[in-house]
Amino acid sequence: LDPSYMEAHNALGFVLESSRLDDEAMASYQKAIELSESTGRAFASPYVNIAAFANRMNETGKALEYASKALEIDPRSDLALFQAAKAHRAEKRWQEATDALEEAIAINPRVSRYHYVLGFCLRHLGRAEESRAAIQEFERLEREAADLEDKRRDLRRSGN
Repeated sequence: LDPSYMEAHNALGFVLESSRLDDEAMASYQKAIELSESTGRAFASPYVNIAAFANRMNETGKALEYASKALEIDPRSDLALFQAAKAHRAEKRWQEATDALEEAIAINPRVSRYHYVLGFCLRHLGRAEESRAAIQEFERLEREAADLEDKRRDLRRSGN
């Protein structure tokens, strides 16, 4: 209905990517970026999605490029920091990955996977105690999420 609606192109890219239509997904993400830039109100989300896509394709240079662009737009994007960390991890740049993860966790400490990947990176840096603490936090957050989901299911079953 509105070909200039950036969020629609961004979401379409995500759906196309989930359907393994990689070229079409990239075209939608690029269109979202083009629209975002043309309005003068840049949004980080299409850059984050391309960074995530690049990480899945093992294109770490591209992932870092787009994560950096997302962070220029929104320096507090924990998702962009996480994508940067994943690219650094793939390149075995443990300290850079750790730094990005610690920053992402400072912004959004409730995302369990950030703690899991941090534990992995800290272990590679030889920081065993900190690695164990990060994995324990990951496990705690996962338990909380599972407990919350159980409560939601119970509420639905009871009709409330």
